[in-house]
Amino acid sequence: GNPPIDFTGYEQYLTNGYFTFSNSDVFTSTASHLFSYPLLEGQEFILTSGLSDELCESIPPVSEEFDAPVLGKLPNGEWLVWSPSILLEDNGPSINAPANDIASATLEDGGGAAVILTNEKLKCANVPRTFVNEDTCVLSTLSTACKASELLSVDVEMSTENVKK
Repeated sequence: GNPPIDFTGYEQYLTNGYFTFSNSDVFTSTASHLFSYPLLEGQEFILTSGLSDELCESIPPVSEEFDAPVLGKLPNGEWLVWSPSILLEDNGPSINAPANDIASATLEDGGGAAVILTNEKLKCANVPRTFVNEDTCVLSTLSTACKASELLSVDVEMSTENVKK
């Protein structure tokens, strides 16, 4: 398991501050199999009651490798360290969806909002329409929708053969 951490008496050196939780904050203690290593019960906590603290504004929306750790202190004096995790988004047909709703699991903007939020560190998740995805490919009208990185310029000769009535 993870070794316990204890910053008691050293709080003044935590320059980014830390969350102080009360008995009214509700955590679920879970065990998971992240990275193929089973965790023991009590090694992973999920705050189910939500959190509204001014300190939340200082946490970047995307965690970088050398960002300062996000710490919290429980009422019993135990310390927690937040570990960011990856949230995988569905972006394609679901085999469990009814036939009339097969495109319900697609990202409406092709992941464009995530691209903007991460300052282009994440990339678009959309693909061009092909014969393989023509039944589930949808056109987005959202302003955040991913677009082709290059605009194609095509000259079309205006002739009787090219223009049909």
